[in-house]
Amino acid sequence: MEAVVSETVTPEDLMKFEKKYTAELAKGSVSKDSQFEYAWCLIRSKYSNDIAKGILLLEELVHKGTKDDQRDYLFYLAVANYRLKEYEKGLKYVRVLLKNEPSNTQGLELEKLIKKAMQKDGLVGMAIVVGLAWAWPGWPASLDWLWPSPNKGLEDPAPCRTLQTRGFRISPLCLHFTSNNQTRLSLIPEHTAAAPAPRKTWSG
Repeated sequence: MEAVVSETVTPEDLMKFEKKYTAELAKGSVSKDSQFEYAWCLIRSKYSNDIAKGILLLEELVHKGTKDDQRDYLFYLAVANYRLKEYEKGLKYVRVLLKNEPSNTQGLELEKLIKKAMQKDGLVGMAIVVGLAWAWPGWPASLDWLWPSPNKGLEDPAPCRTLQTRGFRISPLCLHFTSNNQTRLSLIPEHTAAAPAPRKTWSG
């Protein structure tokens, strides 16, 4: 599955299917095969803008395709979002595919790969936060820009710790495990009006 999600389209193939798609579009009607072929090339591009364009084309197709067609559309929508690191969106598409075909081998492998990436991404995010606390004592009280709406859909919080840094107290810093076995980091910032807290301190 790693080979599928990391495959890169050749410039020649992209140009070939782009010309075919553009020519049909100029005539006023694009076949679903031409649109899919062009989208399939785009999502294998090394440029994120191309991948995003491919996603739009596939989303158009998925709403008007047959059940058999939707298998490919949903699968490659999941692949494209995985490539953009939009893991939750990718998981949504692959689960729709698996709802229709629970034993689809490629779908099951892709779901496993996306979950693994989400778990890894969560651990990397935690390391970034800890690094910020140590390297940047005056970091912002609000971290919404880093983890928007961190508490949505979270269940069963794991043990939490309080991170203190100069002038701010981030409490709690938690790992949450959702019903989908996803790991998320929850940050609830609080500005302290009292004297600056000790730097680089973990308290239970």
